[in-house]
Amino acid sequence: MDSSLAFLRIPNMIKRINLDVNRFVCERLCTERTNKNKIRTFSCERNPNLEYYLKQHAWFEDKNNICAHYLIKDGDKVVLYFSLKTAMVIDAKKNTEVSCRSIEVDSTCAAVELVQFCVNDTYKKRIDKKQWYRNGFSLGQYLFFRYVLPKVYEIGKIIGLQYFYLFAADSTEDRTLVNYYNQKLFFRERLNSKRFIRPCYDDGCTFMYMTYADVSALYQQYIKTRR
Repeated sequence: MDSSLAFLRIPNMIKRINLDVNRFVCERLCTERTNKNKIRTFSCERNPNLEYYLKQHAWFEDKNNICAHYLIKDGDKVVLYFSLKTAMVIDAKKNTEVSCRSIEVDSTCAAVELVQFCVNDTYKKRIDKKQWYRNGFSLGQYLFFRYVLPKVYEIGKIIGLQYFYLFAADSTEDRTLVNYYNQKLFFRERLNSKRFIRPCYDDGCTFMYMTYADVSALYQQYIKTRR
């Protein structure tokens, strides 16, 4: 992993763009009933499916603990939403045997999946994005390290956890999203002999991952920036 982490400069960048991140709160979607109304203004121009998922499926899933959906809010404005659920990576060096009730593999590896991760375009339009990019600032990157990564780190302190992964829905020729996850959030592709279980929803997406050791190292470096 590249130890020259760009996000170490983020605190200074935030000061330059006058963004009061101390107002931000992170909470489960169903914590407040008013969140049901607040997500109505959420928009994702790059991938409308993420917006649809939040508005049509997330409340039911969060309420029934199918998937944990989180909102990051600035007052009553939704800044970003992300979703986490337990998952599994399969070690399948030999031929996998499938029966009507089970799949026999060499071993399984505990994982957490970042199911959704999406900044609200409606919120971004309220801020001078030119000022962001001029200073190399990524709001999603900052919120990932402040809110998402610590949760995964704490999960790994409680239960066995080896991988943290996602499926990048990237259909661009220049692999914009894949490069973002790799260069800004430090996920990487390919996992040797390991195999993953991909639902139909993520068909055509790129599998990207980091190990729990990566999570721990990134978290520790992030903590140093807050001292």
